[in-house]
Amino acid sequence: KKPAEHPKYSEMIAAAISSLKDRNGSSRQAIEKYIKANYKVGESVGVHLKMALKRAVAGGSILQTKGVGASGSFKLAK
Repeated sequence: KKPAEHPKYSEMIAAAISSLKDRNGSSRQAIEKYIKANYKVGESVGVHLKMALKRAVAGGSILQTKGVGASGSFKLAK
């Protein structure tokens, strides 16, 4: 299996949230749109993004400001 042509999803999510600069946090759809526009990702980006968001919220690196699970809005933890 060849290595991915993009950084880790956690890094891409952090970059997306910080560049979108949404006051109430960035939505999953906005994060996905940013990742698709700026990185070479495959068709299964939605599934990977969902898992990465859940993992990041559980790990405390990002905060979920709205919604449940992988939906809603997300902010970077300080």
